[in-house]
Amino acid sequence: AGTFGKGLQCYDLVTKEKNSEWCSLFPSQLNIQDILIDSKSRLWIATYGNGVFVKEPTHKTVKHFLEKKDNPYALHYNDVLTVFEDNTGVIWLGTDGAGLSYYDEHLSKFNLITNNQVPENVNVDVVRAIEVDDHKTIWLGTSGKGLTSVSPLTEDYKTYTTKNSAINSDRIMSLCFV
Repeated sequence: AGTFGKGLQCYDLVTKEKNSEWCSLFPSQLNIQDILIDSKSRLWIATYGNGVFVKEPTHKTVKHFLEKKDNPYALHYNDVLTVFEDNTGVIWLGTDGAGLSYYDEHLSKFNLITNNQVPENVNVDVVRAIEVDDHKTIWLGTSGKGLTSVSPLTEDYKTYTTKNSAINSDRIMSLCFV
């Protein structure tokens, strides 16, 4: 369980006891926004203010990715609101103001998509939720700026707001396709 200000809380569902050994790998005061176990069984922890932590399944160490202004391949912003893995294994990170990052594990670097790189009236800067539909369109729920669709194959971008569509709120906190 990710908490705001108390870090990661780990419990063994069989014994119903707290697993402090595993949780002790992470700082205790984290503001955790999202958690993901990816297709390679890595645990990704998105935090507000402390970047992203990644634990490999067979290691007792944790990688910590932080913003580094002098490194263009580093994480671009430390306030990460959501983490998502698409069907190709790419890890996407939605930030609180710096755009959408995605991790290239083969090159060990983060790439970035910002509002400056997408058409006018498209918002990708305050991403709270990420989901992919059956047509491989990436959907981004933003905090106050509507719902954005990104079609990577055609490079088609569109943001749906209360002013240009039938959605009834511009604050999209979570997404799920069924």
